[in-house]
Amino acid sequence: MSLARPEALWLLALAAPVIAAHLYRGRVRLLEVPALFLWEQVMPADDARFGLRRLRHLVGLLVALVALAVLTSAVADPTVNGITREPRRFVVVIDTSPEMTPERLAEAKDRAREALSKLGRRDRAALVDAGGVVEPPTDDADRRLRSLARLPRTKVSLDPAALEKEARAADPGAALIVLSSRPWPEGDRTMIPIGTSKANVALVDARLGLENGRHVARGVAANLSDAAADARLEVWNRGRILQTEAMKLAPRERREVSFALDPSARPAERFPDGAWIELRLRANDARPEDDSAGFVVPATKPVNVVLVATGDPDEHLQMALDQLEQARVIRLEPVRAAGAEAARSKYGKSAVYIFDRVAPPNPLLDGGYLIVGADGPAQKTRVVEGVKIVDWDRDAPLHRWVDYTDVKAGRAWVLKGDALVMSDRGPVAVRHRRQGLAWIQFGFSFGVESGDFALTSSFPMFLRNAVLWLAEDARRAFPPSATAGDILANVAPVADPEADLKVTAVSGGDATTSSVLAPGGEARIPVERPGLMKIESGSYVEWVGVTGAPPVDLSSIPKASGPGLPEAIPWWRDLPWVVAAAAIVLALLALEWLLYQRGWV
Repeated sequence: MSLARPEALWLLALAAPVIAAHLYRGRVRLLEVPALFLWEQVMPADDARFGLRRLRHLVGLLVALVALAVLTSAVADPTVNGITREPRRFVVVIDTSPEMTPERLAEAKDRAREALSKLGRRDRAALVDAGGVVEPPTDDADRRLRSLARLPRTKVSLDPAALEKEARAADPGAALIVLSSRPWPEGDRTMIPIGTSKANVALVDARLGLENGRHVARGVAANLSDAAADARLEVWNRGRILQTEAMKLAPRERREVSFALDPSARPAERFPDGAWIELRLRANDARPEDDSAGFVVPATKPVNVVLVATGDPDEHLQMALDQLEQARVIRLEPVRAAGAEAARSKYGKSAVYIFDRVAPPNPLLDGGYLIVGADGPAQKTRVVEGVKIVDWDRDAPLHRWVDYTDVKAGRAWVLKGDALVMSDRGPVAVRHRRQGLAWIQFGFSFGVESGDFALTSSFPMFLRNAVLWLAEDARRAFPPSATAGDILANVAPVADPEADLKVTAVSGGDATTSSVLAPGGEARIPVERPGLMKIESGSYVEWVGVTGAPPVDLSSIPKASGPGLPEAIPWWRDLPWVVAAAAIVLALLALEWLLYQRGWV
């Protein structure tokens, strides 16, 4: 026999005060009465001097001591070999990998709940999902059920071998029960297959490219089953269907599909202004979240660039911008500083404004701004001479194919802000962005009298990157693409942190709208299905292209193996000893009361 709480045996020390209280009858009081013969008839004489005579009440004392011993044993929680049932240990794995569709996951939860309901009060079980341990081994049934209701807790999906290793480590030696819809390697476990074999057609490898000046949306229609499948490819733009094509996919076939945004073939679609394209497969399969992909197609028409200078712009800056105009990347409009407001009224916030040694208006209105060698929104700390560029934000899209090695500036301001270019004296170029507004400020001009950056081969490439970034991506609060099943977070502050975001999910002509809060300017939007997502924040509207979730094979189901779900424990074998002990104590107290009423104690 073993005790779970042997320290409870100290309660047996209470036997001493019980015995003392039983033997003690109080002080004998002497009373004067007129006669004794009447008392002698109703109460026999008892010689109080002999305490051993009190042992005739030994039965009552024994009842009290037995009750104390029973209660002590209940607290100590004894385990008796051959009598007490040994607790069982299990690790229940609910595979939450992509193969577990919502219907399959609901079925797996029901089967897991059924298995947990058959465990006794001393049985222990751990819960594991495809990301690892969810609930360590516990005999708390309510806690296990609460953890089961929270599944899936993560989108991480371990492969079966790694997942089994995690499950074995959760409780070494425990029986393993796996509920899954994907094949597992052979092993010593109970395998409960979930669901039935189903076909799945998916649109994979979705991508958007620029070919011969035209954007082309591409993907692969994949049949992930061993049976032929019928599907229909649809192409949507701005909520309108542009093209449909029926296709029959052979077993395990992968077929390339594409759509070219040809302005001459579809002039009404205004492809040069950009587009919101959706490629969608209609296959009526069990996993629609991998059947389509959305693309936010940027505009191909030239970006309006307003070059503001007091006199003639710097010749090197003018020459680089002329090259970009000849390449039809921009449409250049040089203006004098006095005409900047008129140009703003003409082009509005859609243009990119370059201020060459001219201070921009304060405050800056919505739009994109490149401020060169002049006062701007960034704070200047000091003027330095003869600085050398030592580092730059290499991950910024502005610096793609740009190299500042050996670039020097004769005179520059050191600026405060999000550093874009670092000199040996501090930041000499900074940037800032929020929804609707983006600016870049250089602490030196691009003239050769101030430095040699304009003489490098990287200079025209930087201008191209800067103009395209300031015209589109820099003014967005959210990235232009996302994946179904992820959480979309803003990469730049929203214009109004207190405003509710109106989110419209568009999928093949269907649209659902919801409201999302952005506390502190940080939004987290669940991306539930592929297609397009429209995010409205006040007067600001952004579109996000959503590609499908990773494709999975729903046709391969594991075989059942192992002893199956645990057997239920009969109630009388799982009766807590504390309950039995309480019943025994009550019976003893009832016996003592009966003996007292009979006059036997």
